[in-house]
Amino acid sequence: MQQLTFTGTRKLEWRDVPAPVLQSGIEALVRPIASSTCDLDHLIISGATPFRPPFPLGHECVAEVVDVGDDVRRVTPGQLVVIPWHINCGTCAECRSGRPALCRSTPPAASYGIPSPATGHWGGLFDEVVRVPYADAMLVPVPEGMDPIPLVSAGDNMTIALEFTAGHLSANKDPKVLVLAPTGPAGGSVALFAVDMMRSLGARRITYLDDSATRRTLAATLGAAVESGPLRKELGKFDLIFDGSLDSERLARAFASVAPGGSIESAGGHFTKIEIDLLRMYSLNVGFHIGIANAGMYVEDAISLTREGRIRPDVLLGEPVPVEEAADALLEPAVKPVFVRDRLHAPR
Repeated sequence: MQQLTFTGTRKLEWRDVPAPVLQSGIEALVRPIASSTCDLDHLIISGATPFRPPFPLGHECVAEVVDVGDDVRRVTPGQLVVIPWHINCGTCAECRSGRPALCRSTPPAASYGIPSPATGHWGGLFDEVVRVPYADAMLVPVPEGMDPIPLVSAGDNMTIALEFTAGHLSANKDPKVLVLAPTGPAGGSVALFAVDMMRSLGARRITYLDDSATRRTLAATLGAAVESGPLRKELGKFDLIFDGSLDSERLARAFASVAPGGSIESAGGHFTKIEIDLLRMYSLNVGFHIGIANAGMYVEDAISLTREGRIRPDVLLGEPVPVEEAADALLEPAVKPVFVRDRLHAPR
């Protein structure tokens, strides 16, 4: 089968590799029919991460179930499903506590499209066929008749703000919110999804900071007040700062803009150290959280919000492109490209 492989800075190629096979009764084989890039993928492609090539790319997709083991009950061949980026069993203590990204049945950070010396390669979600080791725990069915393409990021970027900010927004009914977007022209979907998701959760005063005019236009369409940066004192203090910047310096500067009793939630993607004024945070009772996203816990919520029209992921998505063009197309700047392949079964 064909596998999209990161081979070096700004180098992607399709490679022939053996197709995966079922290894137990609880597994499934799926065929990605709509794939996209996580913001981290743009850093990987540009060579800005510590991840060393070669390895398969991609951990966002909607897929068609191709085959299932004898013990799988949740999905059947021909069904469309969302796949969370992380590998998780669904039964260990961490999974049952709502932290499937920390699953104890797999090595730390076991995932699609991100290499780890401890986990090996699980393939990438641009692959022609992908093995899902815990089908009932991981795969989330797409409702029949629903367009799968707007759900292409429901297994990762779309759900991050839901996980990281819902608690803050329920505790503070009218927070002043700042969203930090990346620098540079590529990616930025985490920050834009955050604007959309937080609006759906009731936030009304959202400021979006970004040097990209394209993304600022999208953020304004989604209901944010936009700023080109840098972060100005005149903007005041913020009750909640959501960091989707992938920029450690931008995150460090944001600490000066958090209000007393406020919080900073970071989606991560930082590979350099920053200094934090802990005494100021202590004195102002400021909270800071950075952590790996437990996407699998929130996929059904993201599907429901999309189906009800409360969020509009389609605003971010580019026109679908045949997946065969991904190796070249992913070298061009884009917010949220979508790559598609034909289904094997007729739509239900």
